Amino acid sequence: MTGYNVVGVLKGSDPARAEEYVCYSAHLDHLGMGEGEGDVIYNGAVDNASGVAAVLNVAGVLARLPERMRPRSFMFALVTAEESGLLGSGMLALDPPVPDTQIVSVLNLDSMNMWGETDDIVLVGGERSDLWEVVSNAAALLDMEVKPDPRPEVGGFFRSDHFSFAKVGIPATSLGAGDSYRGRPAGWGAEHSREWTAGTYHQPTDEYDDTWVYDGVLQEMMVSLLSGLEIARSEGWIEWKPGDPFGRIRDERRGGGGF
Repeated sequence: MTGYNVVGVLKGSDPARAEEYVCYSAHLDHLGMGEGEGDVIYNGAVDNASGVAAVLNVAGVLARLPERMRPRSFMFALVTAEESGLLGSGMLALDPPVPDTQIVSVLNLDSMNMWGETDDIVLVGGERSDLWEVVSNAAALLDMEVKPDPRPEVGGFFRSDHFSFAKVGIPATSLGAGDSYRGRPAGWGAEHSREWTAGTYHQPTDEYDDTWVYDGVLQEMMVSLLSGLEIARSEGWIEWKPGDPFGRIRDERRGGGGF
């Protein structure tokens, strides 16, 4: 098969920093067609048409803001073949349309929250870099708390597109819904997540549902938008935490003339 990444760039306004890029990513593929009778179309509505829609909406907002609010440039990457092993993001990380040494960080959106507002938001691998502080500051503006991946044992850090960028030393994370839903009893979010994963995740039933509400999606988009703006307006670079192995990759590339 042949797949395609779709990438757009919104140039920054500061001549000294316009060649530095804040990247948003989301995967645009799913599992295609299954076999057998009945509905065999893997629509991928939540995973990950929702993330693609979120990146496009964030891009639209950023494009309408005054240029002075985005000194650095933005790159929006909709990548293919995530479900086949992060192939699209892997290729993009190795051969991006802008210098890879000039990508400041990556914020990945994969499977948005379609079930309501939460008091928390999850960063997968975000604690490994300065992205934790950046996203925490953005979330606090919405009265939200940032939490680490509640189930690191399932390897989520290694299974979404941010990992492709981390492997070449670019600080990257995926934003996801927390489980403390506003107006819901304690434990509802965790139970809903288990049920959705068991019955809908990677199934033809991952399709549009008219019971969805969009408050939670808006929260995630706002946090990612505010985080990207903070990075774009910052004078510094996002760094890995001391001793992190991906930081060593970045340091090695810096020593070779990169970054």
